[in-house]
Amino acid sequence: MTQTIQGRVALVTGASSGIGEQAALRLSKAGFTVYAVARRVERMAALEQAGVVNISSIGARFYEPLGAWYHATKFAVEGFSDSLRIELAPFGIDVVLIEPGPIRTEWSTISRESLTDTSRGGAYEQMGTSVRAVLERADSSRLMSSGPGVVARKIVKAATSRNPRARYPVGRNAGTILFARRVLPDRVFDAIVTRMYLPTAD
Repeated sequence: MTQTIQGRVALVTGASSGIGEQAALRLSKAGFTVYAVARRVERMAALEQAGVVNISSIGARFYEPLGAWYHATKFAVEGFSDSLRIELAPFGIDVVLIEPGPIRTEWSTISRESLTDTSRGGAYEQMGTSVRAVLERADSSRLMSSGPGVVARKIVKAATSRNPRARYPVGRNAGTILFARRVLPDRVFDAIVTRMYLPTAD
C-alpha cells in the first residue's frame, strides 16, 4: 500500500479472477484508487466498470507431495517479504503477508488438471491421481475450503489497519494446519501428509 496526497493507492496483480478480482473490488469500495493488472486483460471489463500487501499461502509453511514447485515459490515470497518488512520500516511502509488456506478459485481447477496431465504415463501417475482426488474433495466441501471473498476481506483489513500484523492466515483450516506444522515434529507431520494424500503408501 502506498500513501499519496490524493489518498491510498493499491496495485493488485492477478486481478482477472479469484482472489485478485475480489481484492480489487473490495479495496475500491474501501476508498482505494486501485490499479488492477493481469495477463488476461479481456476478462477485466467488470473491474473497469467498478472503478499492497503480498499474497502468500499457508503453503509457505507446510508441504504436499508433487507441490515442490508451488511451495518453493511461496517460501520465497515469505522470505522476500520478511526482508522487505525490515528494509522498508524506516520509510513508514508496512509489508504484510496474507496466507490463505484452501480457497475455491479457477486456479485450483487449472492446477489439478495440470498435475494429472503432466504426471500421466510417468512414475508419478498414481501419486498424481491420489493428490488430485484430495484437492478435489477440499474444493467441493465448504467445510474444508473458503471462497475468495474471505481473502479479499482480510486484505482490506490489513491494508486499512494502523498497525497491521506481519501475517494474516485466512480461510477454513488455515490456522489449524499452521498450528499442527508448528508443534509437530517433522517425522510426525510427514506421516500425516503421507496418509492424507497417499493412502496407498501405507
